[in-house]
Amino acid sequence: MALIKEKQFNNGIALPEAYYKVSRLDLNLVEQTAYVTINMYKDKNTRLLNLQPIDSVVIPIYKESFISLFSIDETNKIGVNSIKQCYKFLKTLDDFNDALDDLMS
Repeated sequence: MALIKEKQFNNGIALPEAYYKVSRLDLNLVEQTAYVTINMYKDKNTRLLNLQPIDSVVIPIYKESFISLFSIDETNKIGVNSIKQCYKFLKTLDDFNDALDDLMS
């Protein structure tokens, strides 16, 4: 899974199909927080060629969202996938709420 969304940079460069892929998930079950690292690529093909990402961003998930995404009760449900939960959270953020899902990655 991944997200596809146009990215506009401050210098005027635009990527019409920037490709965002979760590369790391750090869960802290005691503090009920998580940190998701997402890599941004020029497009899906760039990712499939295993080229370097343009940027990596770490996004925190705090207690309120953590509980609904990664609590023991939630993750014990059949079919729950922690990485899919990350994408579910990302889609709640203003930066990604209109991003397209790429379910084939």
